[in-house]
Amino acid sequence: DNAQSVPIGSRAAGMGGAYTALACDEGALHYNPASLSCAASSHLELSANAYILQGMIARGALGPGEDISATTYHSIPSIVGAVRVLREGRSRTRFDTYPGRLTFGFTVSVPRTIALKIDPPRPDERNYSSASIRDDLTVGDLGLGFQFNRELSVGVSVGAVLRTAE
Repeated sequence: DNAQSVPIGSRAAGMGGAYTALACDEGALHYNPASLSCAASSHLELSANAYILQGMIARGALGPGEDISATTYHSIPSIVGAVRVLREGRSRTRFDTYPGRLTFGFTVSVPRTIALKIDPPRPDERNYSSASIRDDLTVGDLGLGFQFNRELSVGVSVGAVLRTAE
């Protein structure tokens, strides 16, 4: 249940979030935990994508010589995760499944962070035109995936979200 409008994980981001049926890495914990068992091997992944870093200045916004500058930063997404094959199961089928395979996975991701800072025209004087806003989400998931046969796998994941804002 990806309630966010941003994809979690580098492969999911590359596919524009259309990832539920193809999730065979730690991103599966967020999209489809049952497909965790189709990971090719145990692995660790770290990825970060910075999308927007923007600076702006409005000259004379509050009168002659009264400039306002603003900086925004949006990062979507960053992830650290791993898949560990606990039991190998039988050999790979032509459907890219591994009957009898048991896998464990975990992720910690920052699907969204937004920072906005508006600098005052005169920092030494009282003003009402400055602001600093930060809004972050941190998401964590743990899960297991088991492939019964080439057609059926089950998965379970537990997740938590921490939102911080200032």
